[in-house]
Amino acid sequence: MFGSQILDVAIGMIFVFLLLSLMCSALNEIIEAKLKNRAKSLEIGIRNLLGNDKLANDFYDHALISGLFKNDQKPSYIPSRTFALALMNIVAPQAGGDRSHPLGSFRETVSQIKDDSPAAPIKEALLALADDAEGDINKLRTNIENWYDDTMDRVSGWYKRRTHTIIIFLGLGIAVALNADSAYIARNLSNDTALRNSLVSAAQAFAQKEKPADSAKQSPATDSAKQSPAKGDAAASQGGNAGSQSNSNAPKSAGTTSPGSSPASKVNTAARENLSAASPETPTNTDASAQSMFDEDLKKIRALGLPMGWNLESDDPHLKWPGLRIWQPGVATNWAGQIRFHWLGWILTALAISLGAPFWFDMLSKFITVRSTVKPKEKGQDEPAKS
Repeated sequence: MFGSQILDVAIGMIFVFLLLSLMCSALNEIIEAKLKNRAKSLEIGIRNLLGNDKLANDFYDHALISGLFKNDQKPSYIPSRTFALALMNIVAPQAGGDRSHPLGSFRETVSQIKDDSPAAPIKEALLALADDAEGDINKLRTNIENWYDDTMDRVSGWYKRRTHTIIIFLGLGIAVALNADSAYIARNLSNDTALRNSLVSAAQAFAQKEKPADSAKQSPATDSAKQSPAKGDAAASQGGNAGSQSNSNAPKSAGTTSPGSSPASKVNTAARENLSAASPETPTNTDASAQSMFDEDLKKIRALGLPMGWNLESDDPHLKWPGLRIWQPGVATNWAGQIRFHWLGWILTALAISLGAPFWFDMLSKFITVRSTVKPKEKGQDEPAKS
């Protein structure tokens, strides 16, 4: 029984971390949508790739790209094929007219680019890609798409690292705002059988409801490769009901939102697929959608009856709201007392949240599977032997 109690406490804590991770992912998505960081990151990556601001401006002014603008805002997702076609048309617009030798015409035009031309920084790269095409214009386009994808992989990498740092601070903010002290919650779960059982039941119901269909079990990297600018559509974290609730379309590589699988692929997906995972070029949900997900997850947390949150009239001194008016008597002292008691639990919660919803959903599924095998064995051992 002691072993199963520890297992139930672990399942309860994992479920709490999962819901908090989903909330953090949704909050991060709201911030990303407000600041337009994905579109900015994609633009920075493209400008670095093209190496010339004039060429980058011409690229964004091209009809294939400007058509992706929404309310005069630059896109956060550009398909790799669209990128290749627009760039080829800008650099060698007349090459498409030579239907008999389109690749030869393209290469000749590129070879004549002067040093003062906006396309000069990518002249050598385009010639190398053209030579590798072996006379096939379609292969040239594929080479340019792959070139773009490789760049978006790097953009996605530093974007995810930055997002992970932001998630840690957001996680700490959520831990303090909700008074989510991991140590205190775990202590109460170990001492309260009714609370522990109800939390395990809720976790099992959640895991069953959010269990993805076989068709949705592909990794975010796979999804992103299909929809990203370079490869297709993060990250991640954290998505679906799982935390990565964002739908950002990133270049093939930028579509990955998190090192593991994206929330979308692991936890009810489509709408939350990229929230946690965070990639600049993945299609994202709207701000309203992220807000509704945040509210939904917050409601689930509050409905669990956990020993967390703040209350002005709480009998538990550890849950009593210290106040915000620091100039009033007792507020500073009250906060000092709460911080002294909760600081370690808050930090543990923030670190747990930073691991992402996909991670905690995987852990929850594994622990529930273990519990389903342990419980029947314990029950069988407790049964009296038949005479």
